[in-house]
Amino acid sequence: MTLPDMHSAEAIPDTARAEIELLLQSGDLFRYTAAADAPVSLLEAEFAQMMGSRYALAVSSCSAALFLSLLALDLPQNAKVLIPGFTFAAVPSAVIHANYTPVLCEVGENYRIDMADFAAKLPGVDAVIISHMRGHTSDMDAIMQLCDAANVPVIEDAAHSLGTLWHDRKIGTIGKIGCFSFQSYKMVNAGEGGILITDDADLVARAIIMSGAYEHNWKKHPGIADACARWQNKLPLYNLRLNNLSAVLVRAQLAELPRRVADGLRNHDYVAAKLNAAPQIDVPAPLPPETR
Repeated sequence: MTLPDMHSAEAIPDTARAEIELLLQSGDLFRYTAAADAPVSLLEAEFAQMMGSRYALAVSSCSAALFLSLLALDLPQNAKVLIPGFTFAAVPSAVIHANYTPVLCEVGENYRIDMADFAAKLPGVDAVIISHMRGHTSDMDAIMQLCDAANVPVIEDAAHSLGTLWHDRKIGTIGKIGCFSFQSYKMVNAGEGGILITDDADLVARAIIMSGAYEHNWKKHPGIADACARWQNKLPLYNLRLNNLSAVLVRAQLAELPRRVADGLRNHDYVAAKLNAAPQIDVPAPLPPETR
């Protein structure tokens, strides 16, 4: 029996080749050169539609998406942001990069947020980032109930959870903002890249300008011009844009997502069952509302 190669990425679908060749011939890699329908703009529209969100902004990484999301929330100076202790270094780094203070809450043996510690620390914070770390979803019902009651905005770090559902609702659409990764280890591979989604026009407008829509390039984001105009010349630029070549790579893989989710879940469950046969190892099962 020949074992599959577990260390190599899937090939980029052939559907990307024609558009890649056009970009190579034109050299038109900057997202704002075209008047409309640049690959990055098309990706944003397609990703938002796929997720059922009003707006999407493609950027250079999920870390950039988290950073811009925090700034777009317009939090008070020296804000505190509650994050789970089980997370990736990019999450507290994004908080610090935004000049805010990360506050860690405990997680349980099942890798999910300890809701008692979360509830105890929530009154002292200005925002929350929920990391669906390694695809393990915490109790989003309890989290959102507490945060909504306290009027604390929630950012979902869904870098590891594209395709996961909670009560049949897509992870990344439950909080105020959802952030996803296109880095090579993730479900969709562009080498680097990320995207944020939201239904809040004013929030995405601030993120668009700060991402690097200088001068009046924000006008090339359809349906959001009025909200962007209010922030013209009032926000700093961080130049965290995605380029057209990366967008072409991502767009070609979106149709592959359902299959990749199914394949990944099958492989995970097979390995988890083998590991759980050993008394020394426990791979946590999903919570009842969670479809990984």
